[in-house]
Amino acid sequence: MLGAVGRFWAVDSGIRRVSREEFVAFDAPGFAKAVMNFHVRPVPGGTVMTTETRIGTTDDEARRKFRRYWHVVMPGSALIRRVWLRAIRKRAERALEAPAAEIAEDGEHQEHDQDDPENGHGARL
Repeated sequence: MLGAVGRFWAVDSGIRRVSREEFVAFDAPGFAKAVMNFHVRPVPGGTVMTTETRIGTTDDEARRKFRRYWHVVMPGSALIRRVWLRAIRKRAERALEAPAAEIAEDGEHQEHDQDDPENGHGARL
């Protein structure tokens, strides 16, 4: 999870990452607080990864400014998230396809294909 505060709608937004404690306590007027996370859960035959962002504002004026800003940037933000998730999926799929090293009982290094069900590594995305 990642937390940030700032005036996302302003050219000089002053966006900064903050600790959990700073995030909870932050209440300066005219700001928005954003939290973003990635959630991974197993499903039959694979894994589903989602991303979520939640925004809170410190006052009504910041809420109005953020709404106008979000109306403009939301389509681009959604596209960026889809690109991120596709890139993560491709990396994970490549990792599953790459040979993995395994140490045999006698201490020798052995290579095997992770998708080979005989070696017990039949995981899939």
